[in-house]
Amino acid sequence: MEMRHTAIVILAFLLFFSALYAGEKKILNIASYHPDTSWTSDCVDGIESVFGSGYQLENHYMDTKRIPIAQFGQAADSAWETFISFRPDLVMLG
Repeated sequence: MEMRHTAIVILAFLLFFSALYAGEKKILNIASYHPDTSWTSDCVDGIESVFGSGYQLENHYMDTKRIPIAQFGQAADSAWETFISFRPDLVMLG
């Protein structure tokens, strides 16, 4: 699927869930890559533009393109800790 089509699907998905989750809700976005990765940056920008105010968005970056495979478990544990401490209403994985 072309990146533009992927972005459209993501935005449609976000619009659907924004209707279901009206009000002050907490959203956790767990991204596989580093925030400087263009794909990740574009996704976060899209999420922020759709949800806007009324939502508390927390981004967690696992950085799996730059860390050794041996550290993936530690990155997953860190994402889990963010989930536990933030207590989101919705979790998005990217």
